Amino acid sequence: MNRLLLTNVLSRWWIPALIYGIILAGSSVPGKKIPYVFQLTPDKMIHFIEYFVFSFFLARVLVTIPRLTRRQIIWICGAMAMGAALVDESYQSLIPGRHPDYRDWLIDVAGGLAGAGVLLFWWRKLKRENLSR
Repeated sequence: MNRLLLTNVLSRWWIPALIYGIILAGSSVPGKKIPYVFQLTPDKMIHFIEYFVFSFFLARVLVTIPRLTRRQIIWICGAMAMGAALVDESYQSLIPGRHPDYRDWLIDVAGGLAGAGVLLFWWRKLKRENLSR
């Protein structure tokens, strides 16, 4: 991997890292202190959206690595979503009023796979349009 490509890839990692930091910050809020607006939103929808966005931007980093296939990107994003969601759900067990839930973990992983899939679909379409010009 040449130096310019490496710099390009590394400069994009901050976005998924920041998103994951925000996810963990949200998991740090004790159960009784969750803002009212989030109590009105279906919990599973929030989980899905968080990990959708995380994996979308993670896949955005990975598509810039030339040797990775679409299948490998999906696998990497799925594994990262699984691991990140496992850490997130386990961390919640340490927070008063919060508890881990395997259904949340499954929704997190589904959101992660969907986010990567949407990015890859969009990226492929964008590449086709650029090639046809």
